[in-house]
Amino acid sequence: MTQAGSKVIQPSQSGQPGSKRNRPTNYYRLIKRAINQRSRALDAFAAQYGLTGGQMSIIDYLSTCSGYAAGQGVIESEFDIQGSTLTVMLQRMEAKGLLERVPSPEDARKKIVRLSPKSERLVPIVTSYIDQEQTHFERVFSPKRLEEFIHMLTFIGDCDHPVDMRPPL
Repeated sequence: MTQAGSKVIQPSQSGQPGSKRNRPTNYYRLIKRAINQRSRALDAFAAQYGLTGGQMSIIDYLSTCSGYAAGQGVIESEFDIQGSTLTVMLQRMEAKGLLERVPSPEDARKKIVRLSPKSERLVPIVTSYIDQEQTHFERVFSPKRLEEFIHMLTFIGDCDHPVDMRPPL
């Protein structure tokens, strides 16, 4: 029996419904779980300001851009999300007065996304939270381990090879 927060987790009995086979650690499941936990924490913090974690991330990103603005396509690439998904998010942010979307001077079909004065006032709060999260991470792990972590995440993110069904060497 192990403790996980305040919950007591009973290991499954072999052969019973819900029991697990002996398998190596599932890295993707661990990554997904960590992302979900951090997303819930970000959402809880953001909710104090009437935001979602995703909206907070957009505000943080735009705060790093010249003039607090970027092309919608640039934001899609930065967050690796589909245009339609980002469009809905940006429309909701626009309706809340958090940003404005204007046609690009180079191509009216493309949109430039700019923080509104309301969002600009939130930038210090947003960046402080995200910087504190980053600083905590950097205090816990050495620069070498962080470099390895970045390498692993990059590998996983770029990993679009067919699955090799052979057993590991």
